[in-house]
Amino acid sequence: MEGVIAAAKRFLADGRAVLEALAVDQRRAASLKELRSAFEDFRAGRASLRRLAEVLEGALWEETATAGNLWGFENEDERRFPTRLAELDEREPELDLGSVVAGYLQDVPRSDEDRVQQLLAFGELVAGLDARGRGERLGVGPAANFLTFAWHCLSGGQEPVFLYSSLLGVREAVARGLAHGLPAPSGDLEDRFRAFYAVARALEGPLSEAPAGMKPGWAVEHALAHLRASTPEGGEAPAIEAPPAASAGITIVRGEAPSAAPPSDEPSDEELQALIDLDPATLTPATARKRDRFLEIARRRVVHADTRLLERSGQDLAEVLPPDRVAAPAPPPTPPEEPVAGEARSKKDTRRLLDEVRKLKEETRHRSRAGSREGQQVYVSGELDEEPTLPAQALVEEFGGEVRQAAAAPPQPE
Repeated sequence: MEGVIAAAKRFLADGRAVLEALAVDQRRAASLKELRSAFEDFRAGRASLRRLAEVLEGALWEETATAGNLWGFENEDERRFPTRLAELDEREPELDLGSVVAGYLQDVPRSDEDRVQQLLAFGELVAGLDARGRGERLGVGPAANFLTFAWHCLSGGQEPVFLYSSLLGVREAVARGLAHGLPAPSGDLEDRFRAFYAVARALEGPLSEAPAGMKPGWAVEHALAHLRASTPEGGEAPAIEAPPAASAGITIVRGEAPSAAPPSDEPSDEELQALIDLDPATLTPATARKRDRFLEIARRRVVHADTRLLERSGQDLAEVLPPDRVAAPAPPPTPPEEPVAGEARSKKDTRRLLDEVRKLKEETRHRSRAGSREGQQVYVSGELDEEPTLPAQALVEEFGGEVRQAAAAPPQPE
């Protein structure tokens, strides 16, 4: 676990990250006493499951400007778990869920093995309730968040909380080889719990030097978040997948507007020009990767008019852009047709159609005189008294009204 320990030390050495974490912890500390009292009253039977859910409702939906959800509960299912559990308890009082849940809070587990076994047992209980298909689904994952959060509050912030974001941090540590001998957390809940506590315990040693206002459970969460946000060299890492949403689309909480989109990864012209001007031999590995990424973004841009930055770099547009990315010049827009010209064209087309019909009419007259008309279908029309050919009949049926209107009008000069 030397890599995990080094990651914890890098977090403590990042002054800006520590200050941002302390700002969050200061707000948490203001609510921790009330939350601890709420869990203690529920455990002692002095408060109902509904009362506990009401207290948690106000805390679990609180947001921060920099860290998102104050307590790290980014998923709506995680935040709504206490309320859904209380609703089920009221809907089916014979289950006595209040007493059952309180039994898991009588004593904070003393060993990680006890923690894993209690989490598995509580997960089986919730899975059994969900299997009946009554009411809203509780979820085994949110159940683990709730139970570890209860232990966290009852211990005064000493216990780490099993958050989805923290699990992603554990996966990142294993993927980078920072936790030697620890398998990557799989879909099995027991594997996830054991991996989480193994990494959390490895972090606790170096994190004991964290500032006094940062509780041990909070320090573990912050260190895992810092590990996810930085590469081993300290550069910025690509964003890791967000926790699954409770439903598709944007979820607006309590009528608030959706959160702002994350800042764009596209470089500004000034940043790109500064990187172009640098000597590649003097770049650090992190800066070289950033330069390559920015240049790749520039190559993928579809350039239309503003190519000044490209000209300053001395590169040709055809060399920078792949063949399938070069935008063809847009054709000039067709000016709208003048009403008078459009009307004249319409009359001209109508006269041309009338000429075609008259021509077909003459051809029909000649055919009628040359051959027998027996067995042919007779077409009756108020305008044409001879039988037309099939093309003429189709034209008359479709454009007969326009033909009659044009025939009645005096001829127009070309």
